[in-house]
Amino acid sequence: YYGIGHDGIAPKKEMLEALLRVRRQYAYGRQRDYFDQPRTIGWTRSGDERHPHSGLAVLVDNGAGGGQRMKVGTAQAGRTFVDLTGQRPEKVLISGDGQGEFTVEPFSLSVWIREEALRELPGKAPDPKAWVFPRPSPREDVAELRKAGEETREHGDDKNADFLLGLAEQRGGS
Repeated sequence: YYGIGHDGIAPKKEMLEALLRVRRQYAYGRQRDYFDQPRTIGWTRSGDERHPHSGLAVLVDNGAGGGQRMKVGTAQAGRTFVDLTGQRPEKVLISGDGQGEFTVEPFSLSVWIREEALRELPGKAPDPKAWVFPRPSPREDVAELRKAGEETREHGDDKNADFLLGLAEQRGGS
């Protein structure tokens, strides 16, 4: 929250407060999770009638960035979603079947809320740079993959362990 000055980690107070406001005001309705990409996860909340402008979509990335088609629900059809973080300038129009193509920058987080919700959110929006996570060096990335692979094997999941260790080897680890 306050950062760690001696480690060069900046405070994240504004970012965390913005996330808490969005969760408190708009994270209602059915949740759908998306874990089908190796370095990006996402989830949506469909919103409900009791909470005006509720519903959201979130993507978290620890790699090259990208996009995910996600469903926020047919009640959101025709509505426009914008990225609270300010990193993605495009707007997402929700289709008739309740889906939209949401995007995220590399090593970052994007929180998509209804356009009218953004205008009513209290408080100051954090600097877009605050949402970017530190990128690991290639050596650190390989070491993390290798460690995750070894821990996964210890838990008896040989298939995923082989995948992670193979990825580490591809990226330059031995």
